[in-house]
Amino acid sequence: MNKFSADYRHQVLLDASEGDEKAFAELFYEYSSNLLAFARKLSNNPSEAEEIIQNVFIRVWIHRDKLSEIENIKSWLYKFVVNESLTYIRKRGVRDRADLQFRTKAAIADNNIDKMVDLNELKRIVAKAVDCLPEQRKNIYNLSRNEGLSISQISELLNISPHTVKNTLVTSLKFIRDYLKKYGYSSYVFILLVIS
Repeated sequence: MNKFSADYRHQVLLDASEGDEKAFAELFYEYSSNLLAFARKLSNNPSEAEEIIQNVFIRVWIHRDKLSEIENIKSWLYKFVVNESLTYIRKRGVRDRADLQFRTKAAIADNNIDKMVDLNELKRIVAKAVDCLPEQRKNIYNLSRNEGLSISQISELLNISPHTVKNTLVTSLKFIRDYLKKYGYSSYVFILLVIS
């Protein structure tokens, strides 16, 4: 967060680690466009890069309790993008690590998101997607997103393991992302909803 002091940056990380969605949104808006440009250069695939960034921020949100321990958030996020890019590259069968290393060194993060979206319309579509979820997934999603409960709180409330809660949230978020794609929205747009 170049525009903020180190103290303010630390406070934003601390707030985000405690589940403050506004603070998490600040992290997203500060870093997402540069990370997206970086992911595009690494993956050499624009749509895959959007999914990489979406997955990075979903995982950061799920593991937000660790944010307060991070000293260099920018470096940490870039490492996260590199690791997620490696996963995607392996999945599509590209094994040339030298090529990836070259692209990693050459990547320059300077893109901006220029597409404005109607968040109310997106939220309406997401609500329809949530209605399609099985009852347990819908319940866990709503407890997390609408009630603001943490993974451990949901785990205790429903008497299930935290691991089950995390997996259910990830599965639900992927379903909603795919549902949005049916309406012509890129997967990258979904992250705006996760933090709004």
